[in-house]
Formats: sequence, C-alpha cells, structure tokens
Amino acid sequence: MKQKGIALLITLFFISSISLIILKNLSDSEQFIDQSSLNSSLTQLKLTKNNIEEEVLGLTSKYNDNIDELIEVASIGIPFEYGDINISIMLDNYFQNGCLLSKINTQEDLLNLCGETIVENISYSYDFIELLKKYNINNPIKNKKQLEFFLDEYINETKDDKIVLVKDSFNYEKFDYNESVSYIQCIYNINHQGLDANGEFIFKLGEEKTKYSQFILE
Repeated sequence: MKQKGIALLITLFFISSISLIILKNLSDSEQFIDQSSLNSSLTQLKLTKNNIEEEVLGLTSKYNDNIDELIEVASIGIPFEYGDINISIMLDNYFQNGCLLSKINTQEDLLNLCGETIVENISYSYDFIELLKKYNINNPIKNKKQLEFFLDEYINETKDDKIVLVKDSFNYEKFDYNESVSYIQCIYNINHQGLDANGEFIFKLGEEKTKYSQFILE
C-alpha cells in the first residue's frame, strides 16, 4: 500500500511538472507564432512533445528507485488536461526481440534472428531478403515510418499481405542489454484544439536522452 502511495505521489508530481512547463511555454509559443507562419495548434503540439520527453526523462531518472511502482500506475495510461491541451501518457518496460533488420542478409539470418513463427508469415522470404539488402546498403531502416514504407514496397511487389500479422516483430534499432540496464517505452497522445498527435520514445533508465523517438500528426 505504501509503494502504491509513493507511485501515486510521483504520478501527481509528474502531471504537475508537465502542466507547469506547458504553462511556461504557452507564452513562448505565442512569441514564436508571431515570427512564424505555422499554425498555433501545431506549434503547441511540438512544444508539448518536447516538454513530455524532457519531463519523463528527468522524472524517471530522479525516481529511478521507484520505477516499478510508477510503471504499475502509468502502464494503464495517465490522462490529464491543462487548459485546452489534453494529454494521455503511458509508460512501460521495453524488451526488444531479436529480429533486427540490419542484421538480416540471408534466409538463415531470418530464421535465426526472427524465428519460425515470423518466417511462416513471410510467403516470399527470398524477395523479402533481396529487398531488405538493398535497403541495408542504400537507406537503412531507422524508424517506424521507414519500416512501414519497406513493408508496403514488399507487399506491392509480392502481393503478400500476410506479413502485416508480424510487422510489430521487426526491429530497426540495436539496444544493448545487461543485468544493470533497463529500457522504458513512453507512448503518448496530445490533442490541442482538435488537432491530434501521437508520439513514442524509448530510453535507457537513468539517462536523460532518448534512444528512439517518433512523433506523428494525425
């Protein structure tokens, strides 16, 4: 019970910290808008995205010892609103599987790194690997959008849409794991005056920088 109380307190402080920094940046965004043609909602979404990353990284680092309790609360999502900004944030542990696309050059690599279940859902593994090798040489996949573009190209070439069943099993970023290293995933949604954005970032617990980050306007 005490641990849950600590987690709730940290969560409330977390919400309060983001709310305060959003308030500060409301005036900053107004000044920025005067010097820019960007839509005010778009500007505020981008500022809020930066605020969320900064606060999540700082607070999880500060409360490293209570991270399990915090994740227990935050893994189901923390919704809150401040003014006309609505935010939902979810934190969870992140565990990477071995299906790293940059390491796949042969069918043997595909089987060893990804496993039989994934291979069974790639009807044309030769074509998949040949296309992937071109990407790995010319334009390595570094984010989710590039991964989706690659899969779309594979599907267009082969008409094999069964691969979408395992698309979430592919990785494009190598994370180094050991007993003392933990990674956290933060998924969030921001709504400001009817404009929506979704974001995701992954970071090593205790470090105040992201390992991977993505921000998409709906």
